[in-house]
Amino acid sequence: MTRPVIAIVGASGSVGSGALACLIHDAQRYKLRAAYHTRSPQSSDKHDSVCWSRVNVYDDSSLDPFCSGCTVVLNTAGPSSQIGDRVARAADRAGADYVDAFGGRLLSDLFQANPLSMNRRVIHSAGIYPGLSELLPRWLARTHFDKVQTLRGWSGGREACSPAAALDVLASTHHGFGRAGALWEDGNRITNAMAAHTDADLPGFPGHVYVQPFLSEELERLIRDLDLRDVRWGNVMASTHALEV
Repeated sequence: MTRPVIAIVGASGSVGSGALACLIHDAQRYKLRAAYHTRSPQSSDKHDSVCWSRVNVYDDSSLDPFCSGCTVVLNTAGPSSQIGDRVARAADRAGADYVDAFGGRLLSDLFQANPLSMNRRVIHSAGIYPGLSELLPRWLARTHFDKVQTLRGWSGGREACSPAAALDVLASTHHGFGRAGALWEDGNRITNAMAAHTDADLPGFPGHVYVQPFLSEELERLIRDLDLRDVRWGNVMASTHALEV
C-alpha cells in the first residue's frame, strides 16, 4: 500500500514544527516532507522519516517541485496576508488537498474569485485563532447545553510572536478579520463599544494582563449559527506594546 505524502511548508517555524512533531509519531503511516526558507531546522526537528528542502514560497520554480506528488500540503508559513493563495495554487497544480493554519476572509475571497480544481479538499483558518476558537465553543454548545444565548471568551497569552505572526496581526485590521472594540448585544453588532482593559485579572491567566475587546468574522459566523444574543470576546496580551502599535 502506498503511503500518503504530507508536505509542510514552514515546517521549521513555531506552528510547522508543532505539526511536524505530531506527524512524526505516526511516521510509519506517512511520507513526510518539510520545507524551510530562512529558519533552518533544529536538530530536534530532524528525523530519518522526514525529507527537508529549502523552499521559497514566492518562487513557483521552488514551490512546485516540493508539492509535486504530495497527497496533502499543509501551509504554516507566514505572513499569511502576503503569501495569500500561493501555496494553495501550488498544491492544486500538484493535485494535492490543502490545509492552511490561517487564511481567513482574504483566502476565501481569493478562492471565490478563482476557484481551485473540482473535488479538491481545502481546510483553512485551521489554527488556534481562527480555528479552535470557533470549534471549541461549538462543541461546548452542542454537548453541554440545550440552548446558548451568552458567550464570554478570551484568547491570548505569553507565547513568543514571530515577525511573520506580528505582520499578520497588523494586516488583519485591514483585511476584514474583525473589529476592535466591538461586541454583540441583544442580537446586534455594537461597534466602538469598549475600550481596551488595562491590568485585568482573568481566570487562567497569571498576573495582570491587557485585554482588547475584539469581534472577529469567525465569531460573527458562530453567533449567527448558534443564534447567540450577547457575546463579548477579548484578545489578551501580556503587555501594552501591541495596543500601543
